[in-house]
Amino acid sequence: KRAKASRAPFDGAAVLASRGLLVLERCHFISCAAHNGGAVAMLGTARLLATACNFTGNQAVQGGGLYCLQADPVLVEPTFTDNFATVHGGGLVCSQASPTIQGGTFRGNAALYQGGGMYCFNANPTMNSVEFTENISTHGGAMFLEQASPTATQCRFESNTAGQSGAAFMALQGDPMMDQCVFDSNTAATWGGAAHLRQASPTF
Repeated sequence: KRAKASRAPFDGAAVLASRGLLVLERCHFISCAAHNGGAVAMLGTARLLATACNFTGNQAVQGGGLYCLQADPVLVEPTFTDNFATVHGGGLVCSQASPTIQGGTFRGNAALYQGGGMYCFNANPTMNSVEFTENISTHGGAMFLEQASPTATQCRFESNTAGQSGAAFMALQGDPMMDQCVFDSNTAATWGGAAHLRQASPTF
């Protein structure tokens, strides 16, 4: 199951869903490009269950690999590698959504503005044993959290980079919970080698 070098002028070059249940197993999305969700876009009441799927080298304005708006995806052992966004969420964008991510990796993803690996707005993701490695952005090298309160358990943030602030994550208004997470060798040029917090109340 492979979608390679697909293009779309709007959302989801390989898959766009706005209702129903989409089940993906061991799918590979490679070098796809769209406005939102370079490979996959989930909107409204659409539901996504993705197991062992790879998003590699995709690009978009928001959500280089996957874009979710008001949709709550369940991702099991996903791999987001070398995806790119010109604004938000090199790997993944979740807006008004609450994804569940079990295992998996975000490696080498980039966003010019916020959230190299993942960008969440008004969202409450649940993450367990997820690794964020070598992601880069201006703000929030691995993650940018805006009005978001994620729960991250036993996650690892290693060698992520922020051009300005929050190499592992930046939180703007929210209550992130980081339980037994590891922060190692992350680098920010200005503020927050691990985390930059603004009007946020995290628990570590």
